[in-house]
Amino acid sequence: MDDIENQMNQIGEQQEALENDTRLSDDLDFLSDHTESELRANIKKYSDELDSLEARKDADGYDQGHNYNTLSQIKFAQEDLNAARNDLSRFHQITRDYDKIKSEMAARKAQFQDFDNRLATLAAQKDALSKSQTQLLAK
Repeated sequence: MDDIENQMNQIGEQQEALENDTRLSDDLDFLSDHTESELRANIKKYSDELDSLEARKDADGYDQGHNYNTLSQIKFAQEDLNAARNDLSRFHQITRDYDKIKSEMAARKAQFQDFDNRLATLAAQKDALSKSQTQLLAK
């Protein structure tokens, strides 16, 4: 009986670990939430913003130590541009790996089904042992 409960606990832990690995579903969500043209438009927007800030910095005489606010804005614009570029790169990677991701998701679904089947079998064995134990104790 203890062995069955240990096996059930191990399967439960494996299921939980599988459920906590959200990488594949996150990738599919990202792919469904974004388009390449949207991501390219973001890059253009942040690039234009950065160019505008750089021009303002030069016009404001930043080289003489003025206008720290513009420098801060440039830093954030550069971070936004880098994030947009990373998003586009991620989009391309997910697109290239789409069939692999779908296959992995199917395998994960099959693994969940296997866990459920094994748990049901173990639960039935545990129930049968429990009934046998009750009958033996009743004699």
